[in-house]
Amino acid sequence: MRESGFVGLLQIIFDCVRDAFGLRRAWTVMAVIALILSAPFLLFALLVYLISLIF
Repeated sequence: MRESGFVGLLQIIFDCVRDAFGLRRAWTVMAVIALILSAPFLLFALLVYLISLIF
């Protein structure tokens, strides 16, 4: 049984990539998705850090 919402979408992407390209490529795609989703948070943290250096 699949989850609903965003987790279900990630499961579908993982399964499709795994079926087409294999398990290693599927985990690579998941890592890229995680990096893309975490980029705004990392940029915000960098901005806060740089502002704290100024003040």
